[in-house]
Amino acid sequence: MPRRPSRVRPATLAAALAVGLLVGGCAAASTPAAQAGTASSAVQVITVKYAGGVITPAEGRVLVPLGHKVEIRVTSDVSEIVHNHFNNVEQDVAPGGTVVFDFTADKPGLYEVELHKSNKLLMQLQIQ
Repeated sequence: MPRRPSRVRPATLAAALAVGLLVGGCAAASTPAAQAGTASSAVQVITVKYAGGVITPAEGRVLVPLGHKVEIRVTSDVSEIVHNHFNNVEQDVAPGGTVVFDFTADKPGLYEVELHKSNKLLMQLQIQ
């Protein structure tokens, strides 16, 4: 005799959904550079400034959940080449300008974002 599918009580389902939203909506970062959204469809914005030879916030590792959309915004007070190793894209930034990298973090791993002319590491993206 085939088994009937079990039924879930509405209260149990509501509790499970609430826990799932609380846990699933969390995104961690080890530096203040990351500002995570509350859902996987949200964009995790990471802002970095290079001025007077100083990186703000200081270089560090930024945790990005696999599948999240990411926007990296890099501002520089000098002419630079910003290289995003996640998708191997380089962009020139003019003095006082900003470049933006938009992508979906669909490949787990550790990826650097760096300045070529100054030979400075801006951050490491830890996608997991």
